[in-house]
Amino acid sequence: MLDIISQIFSSKVVQLLGGSAVVLSAIAAVFFERLKVFWKRRSDSEIEALKGEIQKGNSTLNSLASSYLNNFNKVQDKRIEAAEKLWASVLEIKRGMPKVILLAYQILLDEELSNDKFNKSQTMRDQVQQLNEAEATNYLHPIDEALETFKPFIGDSTYILFSAYLGFIGRTTFQFIKRYKEENLSTWKTDPGIKGMLKPVLTEEEIKSLYSMRINSFGTALNLLETKILIEIRENLYGKNMTLDTIKHIQLMNVYLQKFTQ
Repeated sequence: MLDIISQIFSSKVVQLLGGSAVVLSAIAAVFFERLKVFWKRRSDSEIEALKGEIQKGNSTLNSLASSYLNNFNKVQDKRIEAAEKLWASVLEIKRGMPKVILLAYQILLDEELSNDKFNKSQTMRDQVQQLNEAEATNYLHPIDEALETFKPFIGDSTYILFSAYLGFIGRTTFQFIKRYKEENLSTWKTDPGIKGMLKPVLTEEEIKSLYSMRINSFGTALNLLETKILIEIRENLYGKNMTLDTIKHIQLMNVYLQKFTQ
């Protein structure tokens, strides 16, 4: 563009001033050449300044990302601690259940869970007669209370599973002892409250399958709930969703940073 302007300017000068325009043309050529050099220098300076801003932006983003990842690692350490506490609580709940009740649910058929048939085993009968429903389930509350501190690092769905697991063992234990004393012992599946506890965490197909089993449906239910809790723990610790959330957060910081530096 500058060359064209230079040619037009020189042509006009020659037409207007004749031979003397040769000198003016030379002066114009020098002027435009210096003008091009000046603009080039200015452009180069602006480019360098832009590069500096980009590098500055990258440095800021790196700093923000580093800070975020550092905090992320701290939270991850807390998640690991919470996962360990959660699984220890699951085992504590299961181990605290009266062994005679757990054994009865595992080895007896549904139709054998009645007072008449259950009492044929003197050893099991004597052990159940010594139990009190309130005392047998009092240990559950301190476990639940101790885990509440870690709730923010466990995840909502995981905590719901844990609550269902605790409630399932607590209610089946309580009802077993209570119904035995009332001489109305029966399988846990006759209690409508239990199904209500399981519905939020098990599928209809899973519940249907459990209720169709004639033996050890209780143990199968425990294993199913424990497996779901373990899957949740692994997903919370190593799942791709958490990694994707981190990447999206850093990308979002980059977008905001670019807008801020424009």
